[in-house]
Amino acid sequence: MEQMCTAVFAFLESARPFFQYGKPLQELLPFFVRALGGILPLDALAIVRMEGKKGVCETACWSGAQHLPEALMLRAVNGKEFPKTFDTPFSEEALAALFPEETAGKFSWLALPIACDADALGLLLVGRESGETEWLDREQDFLRLVCAMLGFFFAGKAHCEQQSFHIGVLNAAMDQVKVGLYVTDPHTDAILYMNKFMKDVFKLEHPEGGICWQVLQSGMNGRCPFCPVDRLMADANQNQVFRWEERNTLTGRIYDNSDSLMRWTDGSLVHLQQSVDITDSLRLHKEANYDELTGLLNRRAGKAALADALVCLDREEASLIVGMFDLDRLKEINDLYGHVEGDRALRTIAQEMQRSLHAPDMCFRLSGDEFVVFAPYFPEYKVFIEGAGAKMVLIPPEIEGFQIDFDAFEAAISEHTKGVVVNSPNNPSGVVYSRETLERLAAILTEKSRAYGHPIYLISDEPYREIVFSGFQVPWIPQLYPDTIVCYSFSKSLSLPGERLGYVLVPKQTTDAISVSAAVAGAGRSLGYVNAPSLFQQVTAECCDLTSDISVYERNCTLLTDALREMGYHVVQPGGAFYLFPRSLEPDDMAFSERAKQFDLLLVPGSGFGAPGHVRIAYCVQTDMIQRALPKFKALADSYR
Repeated sequence: MEQMCTAVFAFLESARPFFQYGKPLQELLPFFVRALGGILPLDALAIVRMEGKKGVCETACWSGAQHLPEALMLRAVNGKEFPKTFDTPFSEEALAALFPEETAGKFSWLALPIACDADALGLLLVGRESGETEWLDREQDFLRLVCAMLGFFFAGKAHCEQQSFHIGVLNAAMDQVKVGLYVTDPHTDAILYMNKFMKDVFKLEHPEGGICWQVLQSGMNGRCPFCPVDRLMADANQNQVFRWEERNTLTGRIYDNSDSLMRWTDGSLVHLQQSVDITDSLRLHKEANYDELTGLLNRRAGKAALADALVCLDREEASLIVGMFDLDRLKEINDLYGHVEGDRALRTIAQEMQRSLHAPDMCFRLSGDEFVVFAPYFPEYKVFIEGAGAKMVLIPPEIEGFQIDFDAFEAAISEHTKGVVVNSPNNPSGVVYSRETLERLAAILTEKSRAYGHPIYLISDEPYREIVFSGFQVPWIPQLYPDTIVCYSFSKSLSLPGERLGYVLVPKQTTDAISVSAAVAGAGRSLGYVNAPSLFQQVTAECCDLTSDISVYERNCTLLTDALREMGYHVVQPGGAFYLFPRSLEPDDMAFSERAKQFDLLLVPGSGFGAPGHVRIAYCVQTDMIQRALPKFKALADSYR
């Protein structure tokens, strides 16, 4: 017994490097052979690891005999069906079946099971060349102890691999989540983990180990003053969740943060933060609920707040005073001094009214014409609408196809809606509105015009009508909706940029067509437009039935679209115009456009078109320029991998 204990301790001391979970058996096998060979004489050894229904999952072989190569042993062991349970060494017949005939009679083999808690986990196979000492009982007993150690090792190795698999799956899932996630040590503020989405947003490669307030903030000399970690650690139950908002000093974006404590992989307590970028949603909320000119609640939000107040009155049996102010002679100010001074007068009055109120008093603006615009949109629409003293109501983009989000549109249209602007083929996406889309739009406008008792004009801006690719058609909208006003530009169809030649069509069936025509005629003068030179007016008259070479645009479009998609860019198929509007490879399209400049690519951020997270590419250039640009787009995409 004393000799056995001594042998076991000697084996454990020598074989210690073998018992590593993270490395394959074949790599670790020399340590095992050295340790076992120091106690028992042996000429060949094989270890087989099995895992449940998978069967043999790992083998390692060693041979010290010249006529028995290790490769021969591996071929012999691999692919064999081993019994799931056995209590005694293999029979000679079973052992003989494991190896080729050329080894028969040359070796004395001993096979022992490796198990843990009655689960068969593998097989230990040791051999001596014939003529040497046979396997003694004490040697077999020692090897059974070694197999017991291997059983515990295999069980731990299987658990480690399973945990590693689950962690890998979890990391892959976390990297797909479009929410910033990171974990820190609550005592040192060192970053322990950060998901891929957050790394991309903050342009970080290996933030682990860095101090969070140094990595994720700008100009901080210590822990952020708004950091909730101390309050979390002071909570005896450690189950609180702090939710708060911040404008990040590094990105300039506004985040909705949720902070809590959790147990880390080693059992220690760590700090977890989840961050959602709410910049755009706050902007949309403000645009949807506040009058852009005065800063007061708009009609819709004001009426909703008033309705809530009335409900509270019924419940509390209180009273409410409602006042209405009508500003006279505002038109005279606009006509005499211009819309800028008229807007200033409205803002001043609104500010004075707000200053005189006390909570829970409220003030909202009832009047004001509204024009609905669908993103992505041509930015000058906003200038035109606000220049006329109206408000632009922007409908967020339907980014999968850049058609129309009708739920958002129906929620935005109101009795103050005077017009809806569409642009097809679209600048900046090149998308053509389908006939189905326009028919549904016409049906909604017909219904709403009837409900509100006044026409809602559809302004169809069609400068790219003639630049349409194969398989696409631009429906003539006045046939679908009578109250349509069509705007057209020859500068696009004839490739005359800068000449600003076009027309506005008011069809006869349009409601109040004569008045609308007069308003259109007077708009040019009031907005400061001038006539194009007479020479180009005459040139246009001679060429108005012609178009530029559309095939060049289509060839450039196909070349660029196909190539970008192969590189991993998401691109909605354009139907016309000469623009592409792919998604940027990071949420911040401004930062993406700046990064593109490093590759000599000039892209226009989609934020200016009401569609953040996208960029506009113009391909109205020579095809060879597109070809030269493709490697640069590839390099730009590779820089994000």
